[in-house]
Amino acid sequence: NMITEKLDLFPLRCVLIKDFLSPDEIVQFETAVQLYNVEGPNSNTGMCIKKDYRDNYDKNLYFFYDKVKEQVVENYNLHIEVREAIYNHMNLNEIVPNHLHTTKSHWDIAGLRNICVLTACYYTNSGEGFAKLKINHPQPMGVLIGEDAQFLLEPTPNSLLLFPSWVNHGTTLHGSNITRKCLVLEMVLGKNPGVHKL
Repeated sequence: NMITEKLDLFPLRCVLIKDFLSPDEIVQFETAVQLYNVEGPNSNTGMCIKKDYRDNYDKNLYFFYDKVKEQVVENYNLHIEVREAIYNHMNLNEIVPNHLHTTKSHWDIAGLRNICVLTACYYTNSGEGFAKLKINHPQPMGVLIGEDAQFLLEPTPNSLLLFPSWVNHGTTLHGSNITRKCLVLEMVLGKNPGVHKL
């Protein structure tokens, strides 16, 4: 059974869902991602799984996308579509610099329905020294009045984190010889956007 935890991070709505996939779904997920050659040199930069809606391999992850969409409707009252999926690998001494997703160059088509509104991170493994996700305070004045400058989240296997794509985030240094693996989804508004509660 999934366990949903709504995180009170600054003025953001972030949702952490533990035990996201059933044991059978985990096997299905691992089988799907094995179709993509993401091991080897430079694997930390990630492998773009969803190059476009015609990608033949993408159908193997539809069950996963649908499950994420259900959680987005339940927790944000938003209808979304998956714009891109990247299976990120982090190796020893690597770090993901602070960034956000709405200004990425590949959002090259004007219009709200082509701007990333939500990001999902699905963690498949964890361990001692694993890099933590770092979510930075979106309001600099908040730090000046004593609020925490950032929130650190330890990766937990089979957990899904949802957060607004516009928030600045990155990771701490990965200090393990075990490769850290995370599937990142970028989502845009779907045909029925519903009520915006980001």
